Amino acid sequence: MTHHFNAPAPGDIVWCQFPNVDSIQPWPKPRPALVLSVEDKRNPARVRVAYGTSRKLAPMRKGAFVISQENPDAWMASGLYLPTKFGLGTVVLDYTSTWFALAPMPGGLVAPSPRMGYLHPTMVTELQRACVEAGLIKQ
Repeated sequence: MTHHFNAPAPGDIVWCQFPNVDSIQPWPKPRPALVLSVEDKRNPARVRVAYGTSRKLAPMRKGAFVISQENPDAWMASGLYLPTKFGLGTVVLDYTSTWFALAPMPGGLVAPSPRMGYLHPTMVTELQRACVEAGLIKQ
């Protein structure tokens, strides 16, 4: 049975089974995703998310940014365990257990929702730069 979660907010970092590039099927390994917008708040909510990965952080491609320990405030707010690059190729998904999983927490615990943390205000300039580079917003 599919579980519907309460709608996240733009800027939330969530635990997502981001789809495989070749198909719109949930990837078996969850990963962080950044909620860019909530397209529809009805149940289930539909959200636009950006893919996060802890692999291949460099070289940095256009339309990407990294959250790491180098920015302690952003790092603490994010709920991430490893430095993570967010690429702004995006998809819109139903905010349900088909696509999102309960977020992992320290000590093997699990959060009551997919929300891991949020994008700290110190990262907004980086997000805006990446959005311009990805063609999501005009400069």
